[in-house]
Amino acid sequence: MAETGQMMTKKLAREQLAYWRQMLALRPEDCEAMQNVASCLFTLGESSEALELYPKAYAMNHGSSAIAMNYGMILKDIGKFGQSAEVVMHAYTLDPDFFYLRLGWAESLLRNGNWREAWPLYDDARPGTKEGARNMLQIPDHVPLWRGEPLTPPHNRLLVIGEGGTGDRITYTRWLPELYKRNIEWAYFPDGSPPIPGLQTVFERVPWLKGRTRKVGEVFTYDYWTTVFSLPACFDAIPTQIPEYPSWYLPDPELKKKYFIQRPPDGKPIYGLIWGANELFEGGMKFRSLLESQAMRLVMQTCDLCYWVNCWLGDAHGTNYKLGAPVLNPKFENWEETTALLSNVDAVVTTDNGAGWLAQAMGIPCSVLLSGNSDWKFLRGTEKSYWHKRSRLFRNDGQGFESAVNKLIAAIRNSEGVGRKI
Repeated sequence: MAETGQMMTKKLAREQLAYWRQMLALRPEDCEAMQNVASCLFTLGESSEALELYPKAYAMNHGSSAIAMNYGMILKDIGKFGQSAEVVMHAYTLDPDFFYLRLGWAESLLRNGNWREAWPLYDDARPGTKEGARNMLQIPDHVPLWRGEPLTPPHNRLLVIGEGGTGDRITYTRWLPELYKRNIEWAYFPDGSPPIPGLQTVFERVPWLKGRTRKVGEVFTYDYWTTVFSLPACFDAIPTQIPEYPSWYLPDPELKKKYFIQRPPDGKPIYGLIWGANELFEGGMKFRSLLESQAMRLVMQTCDLCYWVNCWLGDAHGTNYKLGAPVLNPKFENWEETTALLSNVDAVVTTDNGAGWLAQAMGIPCSVLLSGNSDWKFLRGTEKSYWHKRSRLFRNDGQGFESAVNKLIAAIRNSEGVGRKI
């Protein structure tokens, strides 16, 4: 949500709220001022007042795609996906050529399960990240982007580049073996530039990726390129046809020994807790991270039934967050060590983050806590995850995580455990 041309961050909201309040007081019918006040308020956590103003601004100027889109995004952020979809669709019809509106409408379709309708919009509405992947490897302009068309030898060599967060680079690899079925010779560059600490070797150890991964400094020979994020669109995937991993991701054997957790004699399960996410592009807002108080409430209300291990590597600034007793806080610093630590717990509680997707790729039972603003990959209104059979989704009722945490506490106390039984 933003004033035209600017991303609304907490810093910007604090700086501009007084100004836009003054403008609205002087011109009560100025819908642009009204929406900017509402955006500032929502960014600063004043959701109730923001939700009083945005419908008014939307009603006053039904022809503004910016107001419609920002209003739709607020509705999404509080989990009102049905209402959000209607408003976002209206924004898209007003300006279908604006990539941001195409992306918003495509994500609404994806969240509703209409993947085949969404892919043509969604895959072309990510110019920044897709082109960033291309530029990172300096792919020449004459090399075409692969969009799923048949490839025939000798021009069937495809370079797949990592795109998105670490979780995306992991979970979308499940589509790579599907390329064999199309007689495509492929290689995968999963890392970033600069390299993400410890990530490359995690991929190199996956049995069905061995010999297919590439890294910085290697020479690539290819006829086409795409990104791992684009593979579902290339395969015209639907939720019920998400491929299983051929085999699970594996820890380094020696590191697994290093992060061995002595199992207590009382037989209680050991649960890993991944309670935060990087959230690099949210303007300082937290949609995928628990508050430390919420994480500790979960721990304290269940610690008589299980043991908890902090498995959150830390945020994008390199900050490692420790939790208080009785949580075990082992020291780990990269993705190799994260993989080893996760391999020593019985199950994982996670928000939507890279380490949570890694845990699922390792076959670990997971409880995924989702805020009202959950990603499209989790669809709407179900506890089942199509991405991992042993995952159970705990959705929040509205903004934040409070009711999702309550539901998980109740599940653990009712002996339902963590994850789904299959």
